[in-house]
Amino acid sequence: SCLIIGFFAIFSPKLFQKLFTALLTFKCLNNLAPQYLASLITVREPSRRASRLNDDYYLLSRPEKPNFRRTEGAFCHAAPRIWNNLPYRLRCLTDINMFKNGLKTYLFNIAFENSGDLV
Repeated sequence: SCLIIGFFAIFSPKLFQKLFTALLTFKCLNNLAPQYLASLITVREPSRRASRLNDDYYLLSRPEKPNFRRTEGAFCHAAPRIWNNLPYRLRCLTDINMFKNGLKTYLFNIAFENSGDLV
């Protein structure tokens, strides 16, 4: 597990940031993170139309667009952006080990999506 996380940190810092932010968001939503972090994100209520679509559940509300570009990297802005882009099958998990395994698989697939051309 440490080897895989180290791989993401070296191979793709952006994917490592996504892995770290998604894991921290999962912990916030499942009461495994400190309250000061969990208070920065809120679950969006599904609209009436969305109540029939599973993909619209477990999405986070996005705060207003920040005035400064640097602020977009703050947890309260990055967490909803990254979490909402995860597939529903990952967002609905409640077991942390299953979430970690699914997240690593998902990010590996993204990282090696175009690498088949090199072989």
